[in-house]
Amino acid sequence: MLRSQVLKSNEVAVAIIMFLVLFLNQRDVASFNCVLCSIQELSQ
Repeated sequence: MLRSQVLKSNEVAVAIIMFLVLFLNQRDVASFNCVLCSIQELSQ
């Protein structure tokens, strides 16, 4: 059960990252890195 929850949270994180990449169009790399850092902190 814990594994399925982890997989779901990972899928959500990947979807958010993909959306942000499309939305920012890789123009604002600094804020994108901040988002990645915050996602890593939440996943820990």
